[in-house]
Amino acid sequence: MSKNKLPFFRLNIYFALMGCFFVALEISAGQHSPIDDQTASPTRNLYVSTVGSDSNPGTSSAPFLSIEAASRVALPNTTIHVAPGIYKGNIITEASGTAPNHIIYVSDQKQKAKIIGTGSEIAWINHGDYVELNGFDISTSGRIGFYSTGSYGLIHHCLVHDILLSGGSTDNGGAAIDFVGKNWIVSYNTIRNIDVARHSGSANVQGIYIAGANALVYGNRISGVAAYGIHQWHGATKSLIMNNTIFNSFGGILIGSGDSGALPDGSKSNFVISNIASNNLGYGIREYGVTSENTYIDNVVFNNQINIEIDRPGDVATGTIVADPMFVKYLPDGMGDYHLKHGSPATGRGDLISSRDTTAARWMKP
Repeated sequence: MSKNKLPFFRLNIYFALMGCFFVALEISAGQHSPIDDQTASPTRNLYVSTVGSDSNPGTSSAPFLSIEAASRVALPNTTIHVAPGIYKGNIITEASGTAPNHIIYVSDQKQKAKIIGTGSEIAWINHGDYVELNGFDISTSGRIGFYSTGSYGLIHHCLVHDILLSGGSTDNGGAAIDFVGKNWIVSYNTIRNIDVARHSGSANVQGIYIAGANALVYGNRISGVAAYGIHQWHGATKSLIMNNTIFNSFGGILIGSGDSGALPDGSKSNFVISNIASNNLGYGIREYGVTSENTYIDNVVFNNQINIEIDRPGDVATGTIVADPMFVKYLPDGMGDYHLKHGSPATGRGDLISSRDTTAARWMKP
């Protein structure tokens, strides 16, 4: 492991990032997908409202009552519009889109459609491929906010919070967002209070849990997590983790591999770039388990018990800044102002600027 800048390393960074970008472009073109249909389907809209009925046709004037009812009749290139209100959680959605024709679940007013789970399990389970979630508020007394076995998905602009683990922290674990499918994009979500009562190191409760290959995780703001804000494990590899802000958790970012689904060579070829990890009880950025050939660039770590622990073969960490990121108003509960003050050493890191907000959408479409 070397923390020194290598000759021509910055040039190599750009070539490496271009490789990651090509992976993302392959997501959008569906080149990793067994689905060969690249023909655009007619656009279709379905509607869900708290005053609807699942016996309705799902039109704007006669909406469904539940997201599940809309999902059951959704075809590729369907947008499911969810009106403001409180919706019973423990949702299971099965519908799949195709590479050029996603199924989109959208809260018509940002974070005003509130999914509230009950019991000890999962507020929203998705089994479909090529789906998008946009702008929901998700909370639960259970252990996971959103979980997906499907691949080629996007979850963005959601507020996932107060995952209470009423059944306790078990080997089944918990998370705000958890996916085992590959090629997921997780961007611009606010995540807070994820089993925060045990945020002294409960190993199985994460903010964003990456268990599939080729993930793109960027622009998320994460706080109050029992274990790590972003945790990569099982068969996850080739992730790009960029411009996230993580604080007041046990740890910021963990890159690792182990347990079921782990690859023979572990997790490798990951890029962790321009993140802020501050005021965490344990680690800022850490490697653990079987992993190698990872690259860490221009991250800001501050006031963590151990700021950065990168020691696997072939790993490179460069440009790490150990300094106060200078948030406008730091509050540990996630309710402060986490923009950066003028003169911050972390300028250009952490939350991405809004003008780049359409990046994921471009990558997910041909």
